Amino acid sequence: MSDKFIKKSSVEDLEMKPKASPLVKQRAVQPVGTSKYRNSALLFIKPEHFSPLVKDVIEQRLLEVPSLTIKCHAAVPGRRAQDKQLVDLQYFRIANYACTVTPASALNAIHSHPSPKDIFSSFFKESLNVVVSEKRIMNARAACDLFSLTPGILEELWRNAESEQMVCKMGQEFYCARLKVPTGDASAMVYVVNGFYLAFREKFTNPNAMTHCYEVDWNASDMSWRDLREKVIGCADPSQAFKGSIRRQIYDSWEDLGLPSQPSLMNNVVHFSASPLEGLREKLNWIQRKFLEDPYGRALAEQGITRTLLKESFFLDPMVTVPGRDTGKVNIFEVLKDLDAKECLDMMIRVYDQELNEALREKGCSGCSCIIS
Repeated sequence: MSDKFIKKSSVEDLEMKPKASPLVKQRAVQPVGTSKYRNSALLFIKPEHFSPLVKDVIEQRLLEVPSLTIKCHAAVPGRRAQDKQLVDLQYFRIANYACTVTPASALNAIHSHPSPKDIFSSFFKESLNVVVSEKRIMNARAACDLFSLTPGILEELWRNAESEQMVCKMGQEFYCARLKVPTGDASAMVYVVNGFYLAFREKFTNPNAMTHCYEVDWNASDMSWRDLREKVIGCADPSQAFKGSIRRQIYDSWEDLGLPSQPSLMNNVVHFSASPLEGLREKLNWIQRKFLEDPYGRALAEQGITRTLLKESFFLDPMVTVPGRDTGKVNIFEVLKDLDAKECLDMMIRVYDQELNEALREKGCSGCSCIIS
């Protein structure tokens, strides 16, 4: 249990004087108007698949949803995406595995059944311990540095591995491929983690790139979050997306829309927030929304879910215990996925209460406020 779940934010972090006791069981719940429970999400068009005609298709389909309003449209240039590390923030776990942590450290932190070692040996027919000891497994950045590869060349090698079915998912957003890397007159057989990511990021951050972002909101009574993602946006694989959805329309008409290639699972045109929590996080990052100027942010703050608490815990997708579910620890993003705004807020409060109570029990405290800073 992380202590981040038992810390309360300061008045400065909250940007408003809290009236509630720091103890969850005494937390004062402030009434919130129904307008604050409108679903609110961020959609962005991935630069590789932007064209004016694609933009028109997306806007038209969105506005067919009853009560949906496009609150904001912002174009984020590649330079800003790079300077603010927006892509790494968006895909933080993929980025971390690709650029920062060593595979050995990452795999030690992944607790799954079957284990990553068993998945690796079963898929690649080789011992992971041996591969690690021989330093034949590395993250994407280390591979580029060691073999003097550009992100584009590494991506080509990764796509070749995909075509040969030599890519394996070993954990959440942790993908490993066996690559044959040219080394002068010979080649090296190595394993690389998330080798696609560096080239993917460059498509957002190159100086000519532009990421078009839309803040949208709508009433859950008119269309649920789940239905909007499934029927209006379409599933992640455009070829399997719902007929009439944005991803399917663009997949079917990509040439007429002026795109250089047909969308695919890896390059599926648009991103759309998976939940109200992720929507808030993405609005703060991509369009610089102020936390307490956002209706949903303010609704969370009024319930004791403050900006600091979000930044230090919820936004990092921690493993949590879900009240009433006998599933062990689960990532909070997965718990909240496709919930409408009110359901999402209620579940976050229940999870917070559960995590705090567990922390208090672990520290042997019956509820004294000295534990919570």
